Amino acid sequence: MTPEPFTSEPAPEPATPPDDRSLDQLVADLFDQPSPPAAAEPPDEPPAGPGAGPGANAADGPGGTSAEAAAVPGADATEGVLGPRRLDPPAAAALLRLAARVERDLLAAGLNAKPYEVTPSSLAGVEVEVDAFDDAVGGVWLHWRTHPSVAAEGQDSTSVRVVMAEALVRTLAALGYRAEHGDDSLRPFAVHVLAGPASA
Repeated sequence: MTPEPFTSEPAPEPATPPDDRSLDQLVADLFDQPSPPAAAEPPDEPPAGPGAGPGANAADGPGGTSAEAAAVPGADATEGVLGPRRLDPPAAAALLRLAARVERDLLAAGLNAKPYEVTPSSLAGVEVEVDAFDDAVGGVWLHWRTHPSVAAEGQDSTSVRVVMAEALVRTLAALGYRAEHGDDSLRPFAVHVLAGPASA
């Protein structure tokens, strides 16, 4: 007689206890956890021929492989990143200090200066922008923002911005800064601050 196969009901899965952590705790725990180890890849079969076999590597002679031998000279881990890279924290902090000093010194010189705003502001004056990217147009930029009433009254706000850009370059030079008229098409009539005053 052929015995009947033995079958059993699968054991019920234990109920998952409710997670009562807050959203902030979940995010913190997510970033605090180390990344899971990558799955181990099966070893490559040794190629046939002299010198092949277990333990062979590039230093052992023909037939061996190693990570050093497989690496491409000059390869960059960030080669696939598109666009400019952000500055490292020390360099970005240096730009922020320079921007704060420019804003403070322009205020002391009698000009209304404030951080840059993307949306138009009703306050006329100098806006200080920090571009923290490692490219040709990164750095500290100054924009002269005219009052909205200038355009409403039919005045040529472009002419005002051109004149004020020249005034900013000369004012910064008098304060010990190095600055120049920018050539970035996305920042018309802006002033590029290159360096602050030399330390006394």
